[in-house]
Amino acid sequence: MTVTKPPTSSATQKPTTALAYFLDRMTPNANSPGSISFSPGVSPYSPWSPPPLSLVGTLMDKLIQQTNFRTVMMYYMELNTLQLAKQRGLKVLGIVDLTNGDNTNVINNAVSMARLFPDVLIA
Repeated sequence: MTVTKPPTSSATQKPTTALAYFLDRMTPNANSPGSISFSPGVSPYSPWSPPPLSLVGTLMDKLIQQTNFRTVMMYYMELNTLQLAKQRGLKVLGIVDLTNGDNTNVINNAVSMARLFPDVLIA
């Protein structure tokens, strides 16, 4: 697979399409820390059997030490995980799964987390 740089305007050196802009902001560079999917659900853990917070913190620390990514996309939008992200200066794009029937509790939890972490949970 070949990856090419998004088209830019010569006057501003900014991407010229919405998709190009999005891809530019998602990729770490001198102007943006970029974003990456982050799932602490490593084997043998799952969303129904989450890993210990110490492991989540260790994975976040490794991400910070080994990459330039500072925004993470994740499904685990719960209090402790967001506190770990806040302590490390990470921003979170929270993914909300609305595929199961009545999603009232899921939506209420997402709203609650957004209110508790307005500087961390950015989308």
